[in-house]
Amino acid sequence: LSLKLEQQLVDCIDLLVGSIKTGSSLQVSWDSMTTQIKKPLKPILTDLANRVRLGDSPQAEMERLAVQVPIETFILFATTLKVHWNMGGGLATALAGIARTVRDRIEISRKLHANTVQAQFSVFIVLIVTYLIAGTVWVMNGEHLREFLESTVAAYLVSGSIILQAIGILWMRKLSQMRF
Repeated sequence: LSLKLEQQLVDCIDLLVGSIKTGSSLQVSWDSMTTQIKKPLKPILTDLANRVRLGDSPQAEMERLAVQVPIETFILFATTLKVHWNMGGGLATALAGIARTVRDRIEISRKLHANTVQAQFSVFIVLIVTYLIAGTVWVMNGEHLREFLESTVAAYLVSGSIILQAIGILWMRKLSQMRF
């Protein structure tokens, strides 16, 4: 969901930048942008526009947006708009920079996800191969394997390998949940 919201935010920023560069005010640009976006972002930004239109402070509404959608890119977007309302300046240039940053972030996130899935698949294959080898040994030479498994050393080795596999799976899961 956050990736979809970030992608929609980039599209919204592009619409805002285009409208502002043609000379429209921020309020007119915002209204135009909210008519063109889709759910899940549309209700959030439409509500914000309505509150500002009814007289609420734009700075307070930007702070509320940053709290309502606690994603780093939304916080950056809200902060930029809040600063613009306080200080003025070249909003189109600042928003274009934010859009570029968000696009880069989305691309890095997708690449990271692809690499993580690849690593998880590799770990899964190694685990499957381990159990396939054990099954093959069982079928080919079951008596010797049974004798081995009944020994104390085998119990420790099998228990240790299962524990190490569980630790490896948990470690891989922790590594695959990186945030940047």
